[in-house]
Amino acid sequence: MRITLSLICLLVLNSIQAQYGKEVAMQDLDNLKNGMLLVRLKTNVEAISQLEAQGKATEAEALRQRQYQENRDIILSFSKSFDFCPVYFFYASQSEDIRNAKLSGNLFDSNLKLVETQKLPEFYLTAEFSKTENLGLEGLIIMNSKLFPMESPFPFYERKYRFFGLVSHTKSKMVYLMNHNMHEHYAFWFPEKVEKK
Repeated sequence: MRITLSLICLLVLNSIQAQYGKEVAMQDLDNLKNGMLLVRLKTNVEAISQLEAQGKATEAEALRQRQYQENRDIILSFSKSFDFCPVYFFYASQSEDIRNAKLSGNLFDSNLKLVETQKLPEFYLTAEFSKTENLGLEGLIIMNSKLFPMESPFPFYERKYRFFGLVSHTKSKMVYLMNHNMHEHYAFWFPEKVEKK
């Protein structure tokens, strides 16, 4: 009898925790819809500095140009394919400021112009192209304001590789798919809000 009662309590507790997770995910997605997404861009400053210190100026400049082009591709991908919420960008060197909600002077738009933070929404999530820590999947990862990956059921990642690595998505495609996925989740979770429009 005790075992059965314990098992029932455990199942009820798991059910409550699962519901709580979904409710939080729903609230986060709704907040994001009315908030903003901040995308972290890499700079490779350390690697470039090391190459320069070794007297490899040509290699350092080539790496700087590759990183610049990659960042431009990311910015272009979001500006063309992501309309779920406003998107702004920051460099990895400002990560600690973003983590501590010090946004002023650290955010810029798709035209590389600094944005006035007093006009921005209060709620934000962050994103970057990276690997998930738990799953080791490479792709576009949505993180919270402290730069920790979100969790399921929130649509928090879009894989780069599919079908056992046979298909590789571009950054632009991953952004497009993430945007689509967020819109689908939002329409499913908040049909009354979507129907009003």
